[in-house]
Amino acid sequence: MAVITATLIGWCSFVIGREKDPSTSEVARLIQQSLEQDRRRAEAVKARELLQQMQMQSANDEDEEERESEAEEQRQTMPVCHVLYVPFDAHCCQYIMAF
Repeated sequence: MAVITATLIGWCSFVIGREKDPSTSEVARLIQQSLEQDRRRAEAVKARELLQQMQMQSANDEDEEERESEAEEQRQTMPVCHVLYVPFDAHCCQYIMAF
């Protein structure tokens, strides 16, 4: 229709009408198909976004677990420092650091 109207010169008139049986309407069927495709596309986009969010969350959780594991490993391998108070004489104390 667009090609035909683009090549016309001057005035043209359109007759608008309804189909006799809307249940067998080709236009209605095409509109329904288009709406269904739009709905499926929107669902697919939403599913992809949800999957990406879940993957990012999983990666973040793994990173956090790795950081916690490294921190725990560092805590376990750090030397423990003990401070002992040994009386030196009656007026002062000598501090001995032991590792």
